Amino acid sequence: MAAATHNLIDAYLTHLRVERRLADHTLESYSRDLQRLGAFAAGLETPILGLDRRALENFVAGMMSEGLSPRSVARSVAAVRGFYRYAVLARR
Repeated sequence: MAAATHNLIDAYLTHLRVERRLADHTLESYSRDLQRLGAFAAGLETPILGLDRRALENFVAGMMSEGLSPRSVARSVAAVRGFYRYAVLARR
């Protein structure tokens, strides 16, 4: 994962910890989810902020086909959605 992507993910997780006061367990899960997204983007040779809707739908479909529980997939979608919202508000 590129350093800029890693820094943005770290900034988002810090925001969640400090501003939103999310539980440590939730932060760990979100971190794993976003690392998975970063690996997915790297596999496509696309920056994480360059993924389009179709790519993100394929990301979700891949998680479901791997047998992740619907609850885990929903959490991952929430993490990704929040990450992109944060990136837009941070004007990254």
